[in-house]
Amino acid sequence: MPCLVLTGHPCVGKTDFAKKLKERALEHKSNLISSVIIVNEELVCVDRTKAECYATSFEEKSTRSSIKAKIDRSLSDDPTVLVICDSLNYIKGYRYELHCLSKATAQKHGVIWILNSPSVAQEWNRARSSKKPNYFYSNEQLVELMTRFEPPDARHRWDKPLWRVDLTPTSHKEKHHSDTAAQDALEKSVYNMHDLSEAINTEAA
Repeated sequence: MPCLVLTGHPCVGKTDFAKKLKERALEHKSNLISSVIIVNEELVCVDRTKAECYATSFEEKSTRSSIKAKIDRSLSDDPTVLVICDSLNYIKGYRYELHCLSKATAQKHGVIWILNSPSVAQEWNRARSSKKPNYFYSNEQLVELMTRFEPPDARHRWDKPLWRVDLTPTSHKEKHHSDTAAQDALEKSVYNMHDLSEAINTEAA
């Protein structure tokens, strides 16, 4: 089964996008996909909130390990079942490990970079404090996770094909005269080791 790995800052809309992608895949007239498995923290860490999943390095390693194990169990030889990894997936080495899982089953693999304005992510996170408390991060933790984000680069085989989806609300772009979510994400990361313009403009193979 093919595997799509979502990556991006927390609170940018990855889970909503994964649900919409599942819906569209199952409704597509080609009928190439018969079922979709979305793997995320809610599925594999039912006893912990999102914040608890990333509260310490131990908890974070446990979370990544649980997600990876579920992905491994979900991948099979059936090309009609789509697996969507809906998590931060912000460490390039971890994305490489997921790529290797797909390669081991000879299935297609791709990465979708979900983009949004950092200020919108913070706004959506604040809204969760009352509506979806299990999804809420403290502002300090949110900023820390954003800073640790290792941007995907289509020049790396484990990050391609790479698609970028910008979910920044149009009203926000118009208000701030900005349409540079990718560059904002790259500049916010302390792990920005590659040239900004190349990472943004490189076309996925």
